[in-house]
Amino acid sequence: MSQLARALLLSLVLLALFAGLAAASQWWWRGQAVVLRTEQATATRTLLAQVLALAPRDPAAWDESYALQLGELLGGTVTLSREPPGGSVEPSARDWHEVILAHPASENWWLRARVRSSALARLQVTQQRVFAVIIAGGLIVVAMPFGLLALTTRSAALSAAAPQQQQRRADAFSVEQIARLTAERGAALTAAHSARERAEEDLAASRALLARSLEKRIQLGRELHDNVSQTLYAVCLTLESSRKKLTAPPLALARFDHCVGELRRLNQQVRLYLRELEPLAAQQESLVTGLAQMLATLDGAGEGRLVKKIDAAALGLIPPESSLEIINLVREAVSNAVRHGQASQITVHAAHDAGCVILAITDNGVGFQPMTLSNEGHGLANMQARAAALGAQLQIESTPDNGTRVILTLPVASQV
Repeated sequence: MSQLARALLLSLVLLALFAGLAAASQWWWRGQAVVLRTEQATATRTLLAQVLALAPRDPAAWDESYALQLGELLGGTVTLSREPPGGSVEPSARDWHEVILAHPASENWWLRARVRSSALARLQVTQQRVFAVIIAGGLIVVAMPFGLLALTTRSAALSAAAPQQQQRRADAFSVEQIARLTAERGAALTAAHSARERAEEDLAASRALLARSLEKRIQLGRELHDNVSQTLYAVCLTLESSRKKLTAPPLALARFDHCVGELRRLNQQVRLYLRELEPLAAQQESLVTGLAQMLATLDGAGEGRLVKKIDAAALGLIPPESSLEIINLVREAVSNAVRHGQASQITVHAAHDAGCVILAITDNGVGFQPMTLSNEGHGLANMQARAAALGAQLQIESTPDNGTRVILTLPVASQV
């Protein structure tokens, strides 16, 4: 049996139950009305008889005024007739009751009293209200199975639609997540593009600064060549020609020759600086050759304090335009170890590791405290500036009495 049939059967059973209840209540109320009407009629008859006994009047002397007074005493109407009255109370006046009584003074006259009963009126109102309550309760109870059926059907429909709603929510969440990820990736790409543009701008600025620096180097080299070097050469020639004509004690002549030799050495040093200032010179020869010549110049006394552990293949990975900066940086580090560190051994090491070329200059000198170093010198600042220009990282490690280590890490393109 389907749920609809069950609900209909239950409704019919409940309807029959409430119909029987309504019929039973009507029957009971009707019986109560009959009993109450009988009691009220008896009371009215007794009251009418007592009034006629207290104020008797001959039927011949009966008038309208007397009838009204009797009606007011009884709460209704009283009529006098020769024949026994017939008929009954109208259906629209069920809260009325009537009494037919023979006149005490004459048996040929009859009295008919019709009295409205408040008790019957209240009973009728109560009966109507109870009947309305029974009918309304019956309709509600009869409708309950259909309401329960509707709720059950709706719950089943919602249960069946729940997976679809969950799927739609999941799809909506997936779309929202995809939109969010797309927005995040778009923002990341925009940021990367902006960073790339800034990097290109920085690179263009660095190239402009490098070009300006090269121009200044060339100009400085020309000034040194045309002024200092030529002047030193001319002074040397003048002193050598004067030496031939000079007559002096041997000690004075020895000191004179020593000064001339120092001037020649100074002129040679200036020429070395001129050669290093020329960018084309550093580009025409390899970094390995240029670094070896520079280290040979610093170790010209032949004391053997320089130890070279240089991987030529690693230096070959460095672009040629970076050679001059690296040579000057290594010269500064070795010169500091000799002049300030008073080192007896200096090791220059070059190797390649994980996409980087590492240059390390280690000495066994007196060392220093980097945090308390005086700001009067420019050597360390120049080294940091050169490393920044190369896009490299420079690290200086030193402690008093434990020597110094300068480490340059330069990223290079991998070569397969």
